[in-house]
Amino acid sequence: MKRLSRRDRVLLAMWAAVVVALAIVIGVALPIRSRWKKLDSEVLSLERAVADAAAMYRQAPELEAEIKELRDTAHALSRSGEQVGPVIIREVDRLTSDLGIRLLSVRPGEPQTLEQCRKHTAVFEVECDFAGIARMLYELEQSPYPLWVEGVEISSDRTAANEARAKVSVAVYTLRSASEREHGKS
Repeated sequence: MKRLSRRDRVLLAMWAAVVVALAIVIGVALPIRSRWKKLDSEVLSLERAVADAAAMYRQAPELEAEIKELRDTAHALSRSGEQVGPVIIREVDRLTSDLGIRLLSVRPGEPQTLEQCRKHTAVFEVECDFAGIARMLYELEQSPYPLWVEGVEISSDRTAANEARAKVSVAVYTLRSASEREHGKS
């Protein structure tokens, strides 16, 4: 075997170094770079998921309050007809008392059977100033019971006290059970 010259040995060593470097780049560096990009994309995805989860966590109290409100409404809608009249009277009495309004009369009406529900009505008469009437109408519809104001008649005797009388018609709707709807019961 022939001995290589110094120049050939240097060229062979450089060529071997290039081959080893190329092997390292292809075999190690490129897979690491590819894995690094994949990990970066996973980190971004996880950061977005954490941000979304944090946003949902911040919304949880609002959602719980909304769920409670919906449960209360569902409970109120599922009351039996016998419970609704007293509920209306108690709520009107409580509200007028809280607002300092004179409650003159309350007359519950007869329930009406509709296709999917029953409508329970009441008419009550109050006496106070116009601002008190407006506040009472607002508070009626904010009640924990689903009271709907269906009509208001306001009259004033033009006294110095600026008092007015209001006759207010409210309604509460309750769901009919599936068996009542099927059999057409009232």
